[in-house]
Amino acid sequence: MHVLSYHQKVVFEDLFEMSDGYVLNFSDRTFTEFFRDFGINIDDPKYKTNGKGKAKRLRIFLEKEDRLLIIKVLKELIRISEDLKFPQNKIVKAKDVLSELNANSSKKPIDSTETLTDKFSTFSLEHLQKIDLSLDYQRLLIDRIMEFERCMNSECYLSAMILCGSILEALLLETASKNFTIYNQTKASPKDKDDKPLRIAFWTLNNLIQTAVEVGSLKADIHKFSEHLRDFRNYVHPRAQIAASFNPDEHTCKIAMAVLNASIADLAGER
Repeated sequence: MHVLSYHQKVVFEDLFEMSDGYVLNFSDRTFTEFFRDFGINIDDPKYKTNGKGKAKRLRIFLEKEDRLLIIKVLKELIRISEDLKFPQNKIVKAKDVLSELNANSSKKPIDSTETLTDKFSTFSLEHLQKIDLSLDYQRLLIDRIMEFERCMNSECYLSAMILCGSILEALLLETASKNFTIYNQTKASPKDKDDKPLRIAFWTLNNLIQTAVEVGSLKADIHKFSEHLRDFRNYVHPRAQIAASFNPDEHTCKIAMAVLNASIADLAGER
């Protein structure tokens, strides 16, 4: 059951400071006691399918349980955040999302095929967090993924496609920058007219894809698909779009999202 959209999950993860595997200021003991008040054994193996960490167990809880129980738990977690004097702007965002959930609590649970939000909210935040990124960089990419969702919901498919290519390029550029010695020794690494290595700032998305495949950061089955995503990103230029008679729709964007998702999993070492 998918009660929360990707955007809603990100709001709560940000407030509860879950990026490092923790949840607020809970210890293992107090985390167990907190859920016991709701009749939940958070130490049950069914909540540990992705690991034993508190953040991982909370994510599974939010994926598996029903809407009313999730709302009760989130409401109390927000109250604790207020007591701890967490940033007010984050608390306000979380309360807004909680209000949305409350407004829908009397409705039939939404099937994952019923709305664009559910259909396209499948980016794995956990995979993204396993890639070696700075916190600021990670937050920026999450913002872009959320913007992708907004584009999908508004049927702005060209913008969504361009965003997908942008996110892939950002991920590959950061990965190559952090491992530049290895990437620069590949056959695919670009050279200038004097056959000297180009600075990473001048690498194209094609360079990044080719070198990532060569070092094994991207698997071969993603290679060709990511090249197409690169081409889609280039349609930010009107002349290129006109020349190709390219008009993306919902289905094109679903393919692009799948390619980006698989690339994120590759870079996280999860495939």
